Amino acid sequence: MVLKLYLLLFAFIFFSCSSNESSGIIPQYKFHNKESDRIHTFYIFDFINKEQLFKYSRKQKHSDGSRSFHYYFSHNANIPTNKLKYSESIGQCHKILKNYRHSLKFVYFKNSSGKEKIVDCVSEPSNLLCRFE
Repeated sequence: MVLKLYLLLFAFIFFSCSSNESSGIIPQYKFHNKESDRIHTFYIFDFINKEQLFKYSRKQKHSDGSRSFHYYFSHNANIPTNKLKYSESIGQCHKILKNYRHSLKFVYFKNSSGKEKIVDCVSEPSNLLCRFE
């Protein structure tokens, strides 16, 4: 009986402590235009790395022939989702987000032909994607 309790306790601990790769990624805002181009913003915690973000971004919705931008900001950033909600274009979203690029950590971009890239904006702040250009 004691052995069964230990096994049950071990199973509980094992499954409750199993890592959830997206536990440090918090979705914030989604925008898409008529052409199905998309912008997604996320808050991330410091323990999330570039490879985890790339995997996570690849699982997000993307329409063939369109562009997807995923902006990953520091978890303590304060992105104005209320302003973004009233944006009518990708350009307007970029103009708003540009004011918060000091908190931008990573950008994932998938172009209309399906080519993907992720940029570390902390180590490459002059990258055009990190500058919203």
